[in-house]
Amino acid sequence: MLKLYLLSVTVADEKGILDENSFKELVDPRLQCLHHLKGAFDKRDTSVVFHKPQQDVSQGWYAKGSVAVSIGKQRAEYLLKLYEDIVQLISLTLPDLTVAAQTQVLEFSDEKS
Repeated sequence: MLKLYLLSVTVADEKGILDENSFKELVDPRLQCLHHLKGAFDKRDTSVVFHKPQQDVSQGWYAKGSVAVSIGKQRAEYLLKLYEDIVQLISLTLPDLTVAAQTQVLEFSDEKS
């Protein structure tokens, strides 16, 4: 079985205290940590998407950064620990914003038919 690890971080301004430019200037460098983390495994791009405030979803801007990495089990254990630490650091550097992390592991069969 091949495993693909999907790692995502969502940062939200739930109080609506920042305008678009301030939010992007504050959040983008932190989410670039995901790009640097992925760069340790391969050179494919990461995804960082910024979303406008929506009355039924959030009062302020929010952003989601995602990476997908396919590696072996032993390296994945180190990757997941490093990912947790990066999310913790992002949270500490953005005390007025909400930071949430999500990890998914997808398994694919490596058999050829």
